[in-house]
Amino acid sequence: MNPIFYLDDPTLSYPRCTALPALWAHESWLPAFRIPHRSNGSRELRQASLWLMQRYPLLRQASDARPMAGLLTLSRNAFEQLCRLTAACLLRDHLRRAISGTAMRDARRLIGERAFSAVLAMPGPNHGKSPRGARTMLPAPDWSQHKTLDAIGLGCLQRQLNEASHGFFVALRLATEITQLNETMNVNTLPDEPVHAAVTFSYDWIRKTT
Repeated sequence: MNPIFYLDDPTLSYPRCTALPALWAHESWLPAFRIPHRSNGSRELRQASLWLMQRYPLLRQASDARPMAGLLTLSRNAFEQLCRLTAACLLRDHLRRAISGTAMRDARRLIGERAFSAVLAMPGPNHGKSPRGARTMLPAPDWSQHKTLDAIGLGCLQRQLNEASHGFFVALRLATEITQLNETMNVNTLPDEPVHAAVTFSYDWIRKTT
């Protein structure tokens, strides 16, 4: 089965990303390079992309961009929002009853006012509640900063991709510290169904609103 991010549209420019991963990567993955404009023809961009593929050979296996193409068409801000919204869907019990007024305002700021309301009204068998196990397996987020949400959301997106190379490739979009934090989370211990539901809901929301 194709993952939910699958696109097969030759008119899109997403295959360019896999040939030039530095075009997609967060600057923290490229400490030795300065790429001011990231234009497709930039010599610095080509050199940085080659350096990434030599340092992380797994990237060479991600040449078929179609299974992750829906993600590659998102801006960095939209990708970050997708991660935070996905995590919020899994942790919505915290949004409903376990946070103070200040934390509530922080959560609304992090995921957006409309998305905040949509998460609380998310349909499903656990309507209005976090899926079983999410509260105990995942860390309680600090709603004043985005790192935990980004890491949880990234882990969920990676679970929807069939190839490890694609999972690693999409991780380049966020800072290296988010990938490192993701490795300490328990996302892989969550049941498949709630993770898939959270990602699908959030991805559909982002596609409709950005």
